[in-house]
Amino acid sequence: MTHLQNHDIDDHDIEASILLNYFISEKKIIKDTKLSVSNQSFLLEIIKKRALGFPIQYITEEVNFYKSKFYVNENVLIPRPETEILIEKCIEFIRQNEIKNPNIIDIGTGSGSIAISIAKEISDSRIYAVDISKDAIDVAKINANNNDVIINFVQGNLFANIDCKFDIVISNPPYIRTENIKNLQKEVLYEPVLALDGGIDGMSIISKIINKGINKISKHTPSGIFIEIDPQVLSPLEKILSALPSSLKYNITNDYSGYSRILSITT
Repeated sequence: MTHLQNHDIDDHDIEASILLNYFISEKKIIKDTKLSVSNQSFLLEIIKKRALGFPIQYITEEVNFYKSKFYVNENVLIPRPETEILIEKCIEFIRQNEIKNPNIIDIGTGSGSIAISIAKEISDSRIYAVDISKDAIDVAKINANNNDVIINFVQGNLFANIDCKFDIVISNPPYIRTENIKNLQKEVLYEPVLALDGGIDGMSIISKIINKGINKISKHTPSGIFIEIDPQVLSPLEKILSALPSSLKYNITNDYSGYSRILSITT
């Protein structure tokens, strides 16, 4: 496993242990088992893939996120701890305002981790999870089944012409500036560009969610739009926020590293 260390993999000892445990489980290795040539090749292959920067979550096909375990593959973004803050802000808003049977839409659901996590916490919620990618929807459906929740999955763009009002609009959209994609960590470059590229200023999807979302949320009861953002979009974002109707207020929450990360727009 020194191969990982030689390729500058952070926490190589921990990752080596994860890969070894995955190998043992996947190949059903028991104590004193003599490894076949096939098993040796498999182990060498996953070590080499990780050394090249292939995300360990794609190798093991799972990630722990917000109290649950999720299946992931190369068709979906790998859920990250920062997105847990997004979920927490949303759940906090629902509970503080005592919203009963909330109607929720998760835009760009990917693995379904946001929608599913909320569904497990807010049991009376009705959730639509939308993604433009059929492959992502397929992954999300597996996760919903594994986590025993009912989600209305829709393949489509943004609000996907769903004809109803929502108490909650939530999204972790693409928000990386196009020119910055090439500078991301090598692990991130294996993730779907569709889930990363936010256009020239990082705002191509965020602006649409806000502009369409303010007409999709309920006006007569507490409702909100919750979006994960990148600190680099703050300048163009400010122009949109300054033009919001006076009936709406907004707040930006920092992530664990102190960077602006979660935008909340509420009635």
